[in-house]
Amino acid sequence: MKDVIKFSKFQGAGNDFIIIDNRDGKLDSLSPYQISRLCNRQLGVGADGCLLLENSPIADFRMVLFNSDGSKPRMCGNGLRCFKAYLTLMGYTKESYLIEVASEIYRATTLEDGAIGVEMRPAKILATAMPLLVEEESFTCDLIDTGVPHLVLFVDTLDEVPVMRLGPPLRSHSALSSEGANVNFATLLSPYKLALRTYERGVEAETLACGTGATATAISAALRAKRGGLYEVRVSSGATLKINLTLEGANIGAIFMSGPASPVFHGEISSDHLLQVS
Repeated sequence: MKDVIKFSKFQGAGNDFIIIDNRDGKLDSLSPYQISRLCNRQLGVGADGCLLLENSPIADFRMVLFNSDGSKPRMCGNGLRCFKAYLTLMGYTKESYLIEVASEIYRATTLEDGAIGVEMRPAKILATAMPLLVEEESFTCDLIDTGVPHLVLFVDTLDEVPVMRLGPPLRSHSALSSEGANVNFATLLSPYKLALRTYERGVEAETLACGTGATATAISAALRAKRGGLYEVRVSSGATLKINLTLEGANIGAIFMSGPASPVFHGEISSDHLLQVS
């Protein structure tokens, strides 16, 4: 019988992830090609990303994160919530844990209503009201780093936005750094409620949700309105992510992001298939 690798598939507000226990280090040498094969929805399990559970010398656990193309972002809010739910599945039932992600420490907590909350790292406001020209059309964007960089654009009619046409050129716009940015198209529904669609780099497509994108969008709305508080962001899946943030003058203070995370299915994949090289 061939060796198999056990995995769990989780989703957070529609953002889906393959999670594997790698505390034995057997998957330390996974290549970008192998990750992309695993996340491929036709050739593998299929997911927006892959998360590895590992031991950490500075926190309770380490989460190693991959996008579906095999690249490694610095943070994923929905992924971290799914990771906390996975820990519960594995028998780690404390209310909260410190989790290392790309050398940063995040506290993830299971809330009374079953949602998972994450204490986000301080956000970086890289630019506000930044004009960008794409296909002879001008956009006014905020650029905010919530663990990864996000462009935020407010639009009048969210359903009509051609995300797959505008996302790629905005994501890699020459005005940005070489790594580019995720692109968030948002509509303000009421002072504290927003709707959001996100084009994610590393997935190179619109995803059903983005936790760091929802956080960046709430920050952008707070800066425009000059008020902190609890913002509710409805993502493409129809789920709602809650972003509670404080505003200290023109600076963003503490940020707490919360939302659903749940298992989809569990399975195993042949190691020969997963570890196949191109």
